[in-house]
Amino acid sequence: MAEMTTEGGSWVTRALVDGGAVRLVIVEAAELADEVRRAHDLGPTDTRLAAEATVATILLSAYAKGDEKLSLQIALSRPQARWMGELDAERRYRGRLWTEGGLPPRADLDDLEGVLQAAKYVAGREVYRGVTSVRGSITAALRGHLVESTQVHGALATLVTLDEEGHVARAAGILAERLPEEAEQPYLQADAFLDLWGSLGSADVEPLLDAVSARSVHGQPVHVLEVQPALWGCTCSKERVMGALAGLGAVELNDMADQDGGAVIHCEFCNARYDISADELRGMAQG
Repeated sequence: MAEMTTEGGSWVTRALVDGGAVRLVIVEAAELADEVRRAHDLGPTDTRLAAEATVATILLSAYAKGDEKLSLQIALSRPQARWMGELDAERRYRGRLWTEGGLPPRADLDDLEGVLQAAKYVAGREVYRGVTSVRGSITAALRGHLVESTQVHGALATLVTLDEEGHVARAAGILAERLPEEAEQPYLQADAFLDLWGSLGSADVEPLLDAVSARSVHGQPVHVLEVQPALWGCTCSKERVMGALAGLGAVELNDMADQDGGAVIHCEFCNARYDISADELRGMAQG
């Protein structure tokens, strides 16, 4: 039987509870959230927002099938910020938060305003996109997306804590989904589900996560189906960078080689640096 863990790494756990009538998805993503902080030297408020968005992105994996890649984009007007997170079929994750000089230390992350977009891709082709208004927290917006856009009868909550140095100590989330009625399968009526899980969004999440880890919640055993690692997996490479530059055309490539002596490109997700020499630019210009 799969073992749940919160020690080291980042994990996605799938489990059944309430006799198999409710599916749980539990995310532990402190390592991934702190990689976002580290790659872009985020301050504490930015780190909290990025960590919550990281958990939200990975919770969406509950609705991925086969080779689907998931994307969560958030554009905020209050405060001014933008998020992009991706998770592929192999649980490789990358994310990035953009702000203008960092968020104010006292920014209320439960009073955001903007738009959330969740999308799925197969072989690079978009197969689904849902758009939801953000009026509150990212977690509340994701909850609204699942209920309104995907018609999921579920509840979710997230937990983010930082240590004294502003690093991510814990970034976790739990999604409880009432499974549809099927012949000879356990089933919960809507009222019964709400009685058990309706307060999840306002509950103290840490004791609940600990209870699930101990395989007992609401007096019911938790049956763990699988525990999968989630890994930082930026897909950038020098080959990809050069492929993108090649699309600029011969004239601009030669101008970059002559005037700038080459090009320096930084990955917007992991901040890796790629140096392209003048000779390489001229080679691309020649085809």
